[in-house]
Amino acid sequence: MNCSDICLDSRKAREGSLFFCIRGVRDDGHVHAREAYDAGCRDFCAEHDIALPGDARVTLCPDTRAALAEKAAEFFGYPARSLITVGITGTKGKTGTAACISAILNQAGVKCGVIGTLGIEFCGKRYNTANTTPDAVTLNKALAEMVKSGVKAVAVEVSSQSLKEERVNGIEFDVGVFTNFSPDHISACEHSGVAEYKSCKAKLFSRCRTGFFNADDPEYGYFVKNARCVPLSYGTKEGCVYRAVGADFYRKDERLYSGFDFVFPGGNAHIVTPVPGYPGVYNALCACSVCSFLGADSAALARGASEARAEGRFELCKAGKAYVMIDYAHNGISVQSLFQTVSRYGFARKIAVFGCGGERTRGRRTAMGKAVAENADLCVLTEDNPRGESLGSINADIMSGMKNSCCETVCVNDRREAILYALGEARENDIVLLMGKGHERYMEKNGRKLPFCEIDIINEFKESLRDS
Repeated sequence: MNCSDICLDSRKAREGSLFFCIRGVRDDGHVHAREAYDAGCRDFCAEHDIALPGDARVTLCPDTRAALAEKAAEFFGYPARSLITVGITGTKGKTGTAACISAILNQAGVKCGVIGTLGIEFCGKRYNTANTTPDAVTLNKALAEMVKSGVKAVAVEVSSQSLKEERVNGIEFDVGVFTNFSPDHISACEHSGVAEYKSCKAKLFSRCRTGFFNADDPEYGYFVKNARCVPLSYGTKEGCVYRAVGADFYRKDERLYSGFDFVFPGGNAHIVTPVPGYPGVYNALCACSVCSFLGADSAALARGASEARAEGRFELCKAGKAYVMIDYAHNGISVQSLFQTVSRYGFARKIAVFGCGGERTRGRRTAMGKAVAENADLCVLTEDNPRGESLGSINADIMSGMKNSCCETVCVNDRREAILYALGEARENDIVLLMGKGHERYMEKNGRKLPFCEIDIINEFKESLRDS
């Protein structure tokens, strides 16, 4: 059918639109089809019959999400085919790896965009997105805009949820990347269990030509076994096709660095990244592996890795005598990794400010509480996107993981006040870890996203020191 627009939101429907009825966790587009009709839409794709006037044209299909992705790719002229496409999946490291790939390819003279948790970025432009991997219409529209702007490559964070919902249907990636795996995103509105979560991630490797797999991860064998692409390994072990040797960690000029020797087919390079600890090593190693495969030389690898940073990931600054790090760590594994990372750099006390999201995986709460209690010298428990859930209920779950801990814990419900309290308690060479919000500039409460920026609060504290 001919159409001048594709939409899945009835509020954006108009004459000439093709409206896809998408079933979600909390809402169902079939219910809103009449609203799209009243806005002028006459063409619909649905999974079952819908009550509309006789001039409506309804096409039935078994899965409107999959159909939407295929149609979106066709509607925008299959833009992915005009780009070097790198799809990145894994529990952690997607954002940092995507940023590093983009930095290296741009250094190599290959104009590269990024689509992921931080939004859509290319040619100095940035657009926010609702999800790590946007809906198929937003995704393909962005790829088409990149092609028109002269972009030659794109790094896309491909979440397990997007693979489950077929958002990347119609795209065959040139390269697929597996960073790591740990249990997460298990809830009524995400994945039913670990097995489904893992199998959804593995789908990426049936829609890419070449796959890069982290050989150091315990689930390496599962992902390689289930891949339908050419597999290549990266890691620190002997036998990896792409390898990091001699990892080194140090502080310099109030910055934290990781370094290693990168050994790859036909060459080597010394890599230094401003992303600390082993997360920095693995992000840069993965990015260098992909980019060397795509033709980047040693100089571009080193320059790109040295400047690659992702907002809200291991973001360090000084506030008075102490240091502050903003990070997106929001589950037990990532919190444990964060503490292990900063422990390599000789800080004194570690002060943790954190909470857990409401209406999300409850298992995260106990695991985060346990990880913080085992590693922090002072814990300031506070809010982190409570949504419609009571803070008391969330904190009770967190505290259940902190039983039998000797870590001093203070509850300060308002996150701004919690941050100011922690900064006020910090002493010389302490580090205050603000966990969970990362790049986010809002606090989600009771159906509203209220403005909230941790950098602004840190600057407010620093200003108060100058005035005192």
